[in-house]
Amino acid sequence: MCGTHAFLSETERWLTRRPTQVIEHVRKALVRRAAVCVS
Repeated sequence: MCGTHAFLSETERWLTRRPTQVIEHVRKALVRRAAVCVS
């Protein structure tokens, strides 16, 4: 699953912040998670 649940709750927390910050954070988190899932 690659910690999808923790990722979603983390994303929900970030949704209360500025959209640009949220997008940056989600993009970085996805890249990090993809690297972990692939390796």
